[in-house]
Amino acid sequence: MQTPDETNVKILEELFGNARATFTEIGRKVGLTGTAVRDRVRQMEEDDIICGYRPVINYANIGYPIRALVIIRQNPARPVSEEQCHRVISISGGIARTYEVTGETDFIVEAVFKSMEDIKKMLMDFVKIDLITVTYIVLSTSESMPRLIRKK
Repeated sequence: MQTPDETNVKILEELFGNARATFTEIGRKVGLTGTAVRDRVRQMEEDDIICGYRPVINYANIGYPIRALVIIRQNPARPVSEEQCHRVISISGGIARTYEVTGETDFIVEAVFKSMEDIKKMLMDFVKIDLITVTYIVLSTSESMPRLIRKK
């Protein structure tokens, strides 16, 4: 495991804020040439520090105004196979991200929906195989680069 140097952390922060920025633009902000930034970014890609570039989608603007976090756990009285859990989760519509976690919960699912009726349909898929769920409707979100990798 590598720890990025201070310059690479600055580059990562710039990419986190705008992954479409040119190497020259980033270079101006971090005190390097565009070529030097390009070389560092390519090295971080090769080292699996940067693992991809993805759009940040505003789901509300494409007809999915409801975002929910669904906590899923096995019913101890009627456990189902892990494979069956994965299958039901993977075929449920609207799932944006799934976390398999430790503790009393087995999975945390982040999903987007057009309506409360759609949430109900997904939850019924889980209930059919005796999974226990707790659902939280997301009121707002924010995202930032974790402080633990920022240099002080």
